[in-house]
Amino acid sequence: MIIFSHELTGMDEQIQTEILNYVEQDDFDGALKKVNEYLTSQKNDADAIALKAMILLEMDRPEEALKEANRAIKINNFHFYNFLAGSAMLDLGLIDDAIRLLKKSSDESDDDPGYLTKLASAFEMKGDMQSALKAIIRAIKNDPDNVELIIIKASLLNALNREREAISELNKINDNEELKAEAYFVEAESHMNLKHIPTAEKSILKALELTKDLPDQRYLERASEIETALNKPVQAIKFIEEAISINHSNERYKLIKGSLLLDFKMHDEAKQFGFEQYRENKNNPLLTFMFIDILSTTQDLKLFTTFLDEAGFPESLNTLIKIYYGLDDQEDESATENALSNLSSDVKGNQYMEDLSVILYNNLVGDEEDMDEE
Repeated sequence: MIIFSHELTGMDEQIQTEILNYVEQDDFDGALKKVNEYLTSQKNDADAIALKAMILLEMDRPEEALKEANRAIKINNFHFYNFLAGSAMLDLGLIDDAIRLLKKSSDESDDDPGYLTKLASAFEMKGDMQSALKAIIRAIKNDPDNVELIIIKASLLNALNREREAISELNKINDNEELKAEAYFVEAESHMNLKHIPTAEKSILKALELTKDLPDQRYLERASEIETALNKPVQAIKFIEEAISINHSNERYKLIKGSLLLDFKMHDEAKQFGFEQYRENKNNPLLTFMFIDILSTTQDLKLFTTFLDEAGFPESLNTLIKIYYGLDDQEDESATENALSNLSSDVKGNQYMEDLSVILYNNLVGDEEDMDEE
């Protein structure tokens, strides 16, 4: 979220400067306290209310931010206040309502690039890449030298399978040290989509070199994807491990690593990694499923038994897991059916087990559908 201080023209300048100083230091609690103190005597200062909404957005408190933005709108139906309300709605997942207000504010602000960038994000969240691209093109018309907007445009062109146009846009960018790495990152995606994998590798390695002092996990994930396509297991795993080290809570990176270890037939490493993740994240159904999937692929019955004993699942869930593993007892189908009939009631109220059951079932059904298609 950008603090649009240039839109706050009606508020006391000295107080606004003091509050924005807190914001610049990332002291949002201090900023919120200061603006609340000001509002005790200036209850109808719409700019101050809007500034409070901005601070709340920065603090990831969109419900409160929306309430404050709507307060400001009631005082003055100003385009900037509508922009704030639309931004809060977007954070709350109210995408259609957000688009409506962001369109309104963009039209009324003479195509402010900041407003249009947020509108493009809303369209992108909705999956309407064409409308997102149109919004960014409007923004570029008002700010043609804005490198960030050109990079966003190139990324949207990639999403629309217009990679050659994306590369052409990126080639227009003059050297910009701050955003050069991001341009290479998007360029790597363009070449990946075009199946120019060695060229994609060159682009992503340039991006990584430029950010070596402050690595970007997105770049590392893309690098891992590219090295996988080039059948370079050591590099692919190294890059995704670096991404995990930056954001250890990102389960998707861990799922990628588990998948890579299996794909590259590194079964011992896969089992060790899977078991570690299960033990460290015992309430995470996706990582538990990853370990079950690894065990199913490697057919390590000893470790599988250890896992079931340690997990302490009800017998009905154990039965489902055994079916996924491939231990479905065909000789006693009635016992299997009876166990599964109790599954829903056995796991009810335990969100972890409920989610794990759904993941297992969906993957079993998916596997069966794949076999039917073959």
